This record gives sequence, C-alpha cells and structure tokens, in this order.
Amino acid sequence: MSEKAGIRRLVTAVVGVVAVVVLAVVVTSGSDPTGHRLSATVTEATNVIAGQEVRAGGKVIGVVDDLEPIDRGHRAKVTLRITEDDAWPLPRGTKFSVRWGGTASFYNRYVRVERGEDGGPVLADGATIPAGDFTVPVEVDQLLADFDVRVRRDLKRFVDNMGPALARARGGLEETLEEAPPALEQGRIVIGELVADRGSLAETINRTDKVVDAVRRADPGLSSLLEGAARTFDAIADRSTELERTIQALPATFRQVRQTLPKADTTLQGVSKLAGEIRPGVRELRRIAAPVDRTLRAVQRVTPDARATLRTVRRDGDDINRFVTRLTTLSPQLSSTSDEAITALKCIRPWTPEIVSLLMTWGDFMSWNDGKDKILRAQIQHFLPAQFNSHPMKPAEVAKLYPGMTYGFPRPPGYNAGQPWFQPECGAGPDALDPSKDQEANAPIARPMPEMQTSRKKARR
Repeated sequence: MSEKAGIRRLVTAVVGVVAVVVLAVVVTSGSDPTGHRLSATVTEATNVIAGQEVRAGGKVIGVVDDLEPIDRGHRAKVTLRITEDDAWPLPRGTKFSVRWGGTASFYNRYVRVERGEDGGPVLADGATIPAGDFTVPVEVDQLLADFDVRVRRDLKRFVDNMGPALARARGGLEETLEEAPPALEQGRIVIGELVADRGSLAETINRTDKVVDAVRRADPGLSSLLEGAARTFDAIADRSTELERTIQALPATFRQVRQTLPKADTTLQGVSKLAGEIRPGVRELRRIAAPVDRTLRAVQRVTPDARATLRTVRRDGDDINRFVTRLTTLSPQLSSTSDEAITALKCIRPWTPEIVSLLMTWGDFMSWNDGKDKILRAQIQHFLPAQFNSHPMKPAEVAKLYPGMTYGFPRPPGYNAGQPWFQPECGAGPDALDPSKDQEANAPIARPMPEMQTSRKKARR
C-alpha cells in the first residue's frame, strides 16, 4: 500500500467522524429539552400535531410538545411545552383552546392561552390541565352531521310554510308596526316608573303572588263560600221579623244563662274530676284498640275455615277417635324412637363436613368434565393378600404385617384433615385409631350404644 493511499484513508476517516459529531450537535440542538410542560386529555384533537405554536396575547410562548392517543384512540393526551420564562408560571384558572390558523385554514392550528388572575395558586411543572380549562373547536363535519335527513326535511318544511304564513299575516304585521311606536313609548314610561322604585315593585309583586296563591288554593271553595254567603243573606232578609223578636228576647235569655252558669260550673268540675279518673283507662283502651281490631279481623278471616273444620270433625269423629287411640297406644314406641333419633342425630352432626365432601366427591367423580375440559378418572385399588382364604386376619395382625398402613374405624370427624375430633359417646373415641381395639374384631355382634340402651330401657318401663 502506497503512502498517499494511507493518507487519503486517514483524511476520509477524520472527515466522517467530524460529520457525525456535527450531525449529533445539530440533532441535539434541534430537540430542545428545556421548558415547562403541561398536559391535557381531550376527546378530540383533530389536525393537532407536535410542533404547533402556543400563543398568549399574540406572542409565541411555547409549542405542542407531544400528542398521544389513549383509551384505544377514543381520547388524546396533548402535552404543551412553555419555553418563554416571562410567561411562566401560569396561574390556575388559565384557559387553553385550540384555534384555527384562519377563517379558511383548518390545518395551521395553534393553542391560545388566556392567562388567569395572578396572585393565586399556579400550575406546577408537569401538571395536568383540568378538562374544563382546555377546549377544542367544533369541526365542520360535526356541525354538518347534526343536519341529518330528518332535520333537513323539517327545516325544508319550516321554510316552505314560513313564506305563505308571512304572506297571510302581512296586513296585520304592517298595521302592528304602524301602531307599535306610541304603545312602545307608553310601555317604556310605565316600565321606567316601575324600575324607579324597585323596592315598592318587589313588595307589590310579592303581595300579589301571595293573594293569587291564596285565591288559587281556595278555588273552588271560594266560589262555594260566596254562594253560601249569598243564600245566608237572603235567608236573613226573609226572616227579619223573627230575627227582631229573637234579639228582643236575648236579654232575658242572657240573665237565665248567667244564673245557670254557677250551677254548670259545679257540674263541669265533677265532669273534670271524672275525666281525670277515666283518663288512664282511655289511654289503655287506645293502646289496645289496634291489637284488638287486628285480632277481630283475624277471627273474621278464619271463621269460615273454623266452621268447615268443625263440620269435618263432626262428620269424621269416629275415624279421628280411632286415630287418637292408636296414636296413644304407639306413643311409648314413638317416644323411644324419637329419643334414639335424637341420639343418632347428635352423633351424625359432627360428620357433616365428611358427608358433604363425600357427596361432592361422588358428584364430581361421576361427571365427564370439571367445567373446563374433558377428563378421565381411574380408581386404582389393591387388596391385601391373604395367607389363607379361610383364615381372615384381624386389623391388629394386618398392622403388624404392614407397618406403613394407618387404621381408623370408625374414623373420627376431621381425621381426613389430620385434626381428629374424638366422639367417645358415639363410639369414635381414641380407641377408634387403635387396630388392636377394633370393634368388629373384638365384638362380632353389634351392640347398641349406651345412650340407645338407656332409651330402650325407658321405653320398656
């Protein structure tokens, strides 16, 4: 390789490195990371792109830094970057709006900032602008979309009917317009007088409202009252002579009343004393009135059924008598059976989890799937080998031959979960886990439990 070729390659490599450095500087200087960022989530951001201007009072104070679709494209997150230091910080309540670039420019858009009142809280760097403070313009297609087929049809019908209607009303409108100025002038004077004294006007309106409301609530009772008053006055006029004689007799009547009142006072005192004595009884009577009323209603409802029952008893009295006699004869046996059933249920209750688990296990075992997929179940069984077919082994002997086996008969509740709950009164005590004390091996003939024997003795007595 010649010396000139080597120098040429070295120069080429140096120029390439310098170009890469210059390009990196240019790229770095083009993406200015400075500024303060604010973001807002809007329903639409049509024709808003990164790099558009943010203006305040006609001055560019920043740019649209980023636009990110969210909520699967149903909304957009607009990020603004404020680059002018004299415009920062922005007070809370500042309004932001996306504006068109001109009356016929739909793409050259910018964000206008209407600064809020200074002196209060400010927006922090990276804050989210409230949705009510960031507005987007109404697009032309949105406006036209409201004029669907039905709206256009109704608008056309309105325009078609408006012409003939105005033509028919032309004469009346012209006369109205000619007569309107004097009437409007008088109306202006009346309104001016009313407005001049607003306090009296408000008081008049309130009083009128109360009067109208009282008349409204009294109607139609007000009309009936006036008619009744008219009839009363007519009757008084027809009986004027009798009314005069009555008025003349009033003095003597009042004297008689004055003499009677002292006697009535004594009587009223007795009545008052009597009322005080019967007041507790009245209170009790009021208290029990409602229950007694409900009881009487219930008796009234069941009376037909009671009558039908009595008729049935009267008709089938012999059969009922024989049934009661038979029931009396069997009552000792029924009592003994009930006692034994109670004892048995007390012994069955602790095994409730095992019983439910057994039913669920067999129900699941007999199904073809577990709700997710098809499955295959197999139950592998292995029987203990017997040394002689005619010589069965006892559990104690099997436990010695196979030390790894466990024994439990009957198994106490909770044995399967490793938490046995012994029930000695039901034959499932600690001995139930000892194979040398197997109940079937030691007592071939099953005997009833002690509590059952006691119940049977009571029944025989």
